[in-house]
Amino acid sequence: MTSNGLSPSQLSVISGSGASSNPEGGGYTYTVAWTAIKNAAGTCNWCRLLPKRQVEGAAQVTVRYYKDSRYTPVGDKLLSVVVKDLKDGSTFMTDELLLYTTRDDEAASMIKARDRITKLWTEEAFSMAKTCIENCVREHRSNCPPLQNMSLLPDRVIDCANTSNPKIVLTSGQTHAPYVTLSYVWGGPQPMLTTKNVGKYTTDGFILTDFPQSIQDAVTATNKIGQRYLWIDALCILQDSPEDKVVQLGKMHAIYKNSYITINAASASSTHEGFLHQPRPQREPRTKLPFPCSDGKTGTVYVAYDILSRKKDGPEQTYWDELEPITSRGWCYQEKILPARSLVFASDTLKYYCQTETVNIGGALCEESTGKRLPRGAYLSHSADHQLDPVQLRQSWLAALFQFTMRSVTVPSDRLPAFAAVAELFSILNQDQYLAGLWRKTLSAILVMGVGGWTSQW
Repeated sequence: MTSNGLSPSQLSVISGSGASSNPEGGGYTYTVAWTAIKNAAGTCNWCRLLPKRQVEGAAQVTVRYYKDSRYTPVGDKLLSVVVKDLKDGSTFMTDELLLYTTRDDEAASMIKARDRITKLWTEEAFSMAKTCIENCVREHRSNCPPLQNMSLLPDRVIDCANTSNPKIVLTSGQTHAPYVTLSYVWGGPQPMLTTKNVGKYTTDGFILTDFPQSIQDAVTATNKIGQRYLWIDALCILQDSPEDKVVQLGKMHAIYKNSYITINAASASSTHEGFLHQPRPQREPRTKLPFPCSDGKTGTVYVAYDILSRKKDGPEQTYWDELEPITSRGWCYQEKILPARSLVFASDTLKYYCQTETVNIGGALCEESTGKRLPRGAYLSHSADHQLDPVQLRQSWLAALFQFTMRSVTVPSDRLPAFAAVAELFSILNQDQYLAGLWRKTLSAILVMGVGGWTSQW
């Protein structure tokens, strides 16, 4: 038996005994007696993936591996399998399998996707997160802005230099420095809030362990990625001051848009749960297979469940960001769409989300995020030779409306305020005035009723 649990004869089936020259895309074609496939199905993982069809005689199996644009990381990770009945010429299998392997496997030089990182509190995980940020700055210049290293700090931020005794800093809107924002689900009344007695937090600071776990985790994460200042709504807005709430909510667009990065506590349904130390078991693959490498060695690859294939088997083994607790909250929508970059602490691993792509840290196989991003170039400077596509802008606005209305708010009267920061951004991009759900440029057309109808820009 090989290290993959296959006998030499079974390994010859997958590695292409008698294979032809490699077809385009990398791979091979071989002919096999279908009875051999059926007889080996009890012990051969590869044979179990092939159809249980009655074939008289031989079948031709073509296997190729390709790059795949639906999933990251970039590189070969898609295995195409086509099986033909040589007797009647019919094709009875056309399938695509997503592959990944471990970091130390022989196949790692050819298959780019890895297994997921699940211990998100480690130095290794945060180092990988910082690598994602660095890659984005270097490679995504056409769509992602430079890092906000000298932004105007919000009126209040948390100084995380001493993680056990953070302090609230009053900036009066005059201080420039990078800062991190937190997006999270409150999950009910908060035990610790900043009120008009904010002075005690600015002088003595606060004992971090007195606060809910998600707040503790956010302070830790901010420090681990090398940043000092953190903005959290519960602690940086005076919760007993209606006047301050109005002022700060009016700045929400700028607060999130100008942040260095946003920490997105996607997997936590309340502040008491936390997001760093949640159990994240490695997802089970459909199967594992031996993989013949170009240097003659044999590695091991894993076949992942694919949510896009709509297969009946194993949907619980795929990741879908729409199922995260944070995705249901109306206030959290602006906190996803406005930041240029986010670290998403998901229920399966840590993800890096920017205006270009979504990746899992460590090069792990990553499903694309659902929901439409801002129109391409929304974060870049707008000059006469760089204007946003009006069609793309309109589509993004309609998508934002749809996505937001699918979320809930605890207080019905909060629905418009919870969307106001998004509307402000689009008013800047469209150079129009937002009027509680309508746009000034098309307001007259909306108010005029006619038999022939009309077409709105928005």
